[in-house]
Amino acid sequence: MDRASVVSKFVMFLVITLFITISVGTVKAAANDEYKEIVIKGYEKLLALKSYHMTLETTGSMAFLGQAVNIAISGECDTQVKPMLAKNLMTIRIGTAPTVNEQKIVQYIEQSKEQVIIYSNTKGNWERQAMPYYDPLKEYASYAKAISAVTLAEEKDDVNIFNVTIDGNALGATFEQAMNSININKAGLPEGFFKNIGDLTYQVAIDKKTATVCSAEIDMTPVLAALGNNITNNGKLSDNEKVLMYNMFSNTKLVTTVTFSKFNSVGKIIIPNEVRTKSLPVKII
Repeated sequence: MDRASVVSKFVMFLVITLFITISVGTVKAAANDEYKEIVIKGYEKLLALKSYHMTLETTGSMAFLGQAVNIAISGECDTQVKPMLAKNLMTIRIGTAPTVNEQKIVQYIEQSKEQVIIYSNTKGNWERQAMPYYDPLKEYASYAKAISAVTLAEEKDDVNIFNVTIDGNALGATFEQAMNSININKAGLPEGFFKNIGDLTYQVAIDKKTATVCSAEIDMTPVLAALGNNITNNGKLSDNEKVLMYNMFSNTKLVTTVTFSKFNSVGKIIIPNEVRTKSLPVKII
């Protein structure tokens, strides 16, 4: 697998991991902080739903061998919350016109005891990936200090938009834990790769009528730049590979928007039997 493909998959995983992190509340707010309370209650209401529809849009670019490569990831996902079951349709476009590589992915994702099983079809064949199940409700205590600040960015007729700042140490620990769960370090990442990535501020919209999170937008560019700096501490890479990877991460721009809708109104999700029986096990990265 070429370096560009590895990094694109890695970037996708960061996006997914980060939105798992920010969409589980991550913190029990102080009682005297009104804006924190609003944001946390908004996430708690989202978690309490039986089902919802989610859309994901990621746009950006990265540098590879001195050339800017555009990135566009779009997806729609129907989700049943307990037990977790989802159907995801995703389109990934990477390249520079007129040469753009497009992949359409159909996925089913289900909780199975202590694991999450991901069934993916990219080129007509089903693949199966497994990772430890992540229960956000059990993680509140460990993220008790994750959100360092919440401010009101804008008030509209139907939503309030808040700026939410996550402590960099807590965010780095979340990435580290997620990567370790799928043995990502076997891909050559250095120890401490997610340290000193700095605080991160993103925007979240809370619906006024339902008091529920309805969208979030995050610019991951500063996180990726910090990871680029950490690449230089990777003893498993040659000097040339360090330069290549440093330039790639440090020059990557990535903005993701996620929206939630159809609260408690998603139809029944069924994984076809042929998907379970014909899928072949593969590693995530």
